[in-house]
Amino acid sequence: MDYCDWFRHMKRVTVRDELVSDLAKSNGRFEATLAVGDRIVTDAVVCAPGIRHYTNLQDSATSLPRG
Repeated sequence: MDYCDWFRHMKRVTVRDELVSDLAKSNGRFEATLAVGDRIVTDAVVCAPGIRHYTNLQDSATSLPRG
């Protein structure tokens, strides 16, 4: 976690502790709607539901490509 903190500081990344309530793809971009109502548009999305053998995948995520 020290590396994550260092990287965040060096790249001036702001971390928001928010939940995504909806994720849609339109015109090649993703739009995430947060639980508080804000929307974020981006080219890529990273999903990390768990680590190795502790992975917790919802049934809806089983069709997603691995990696």
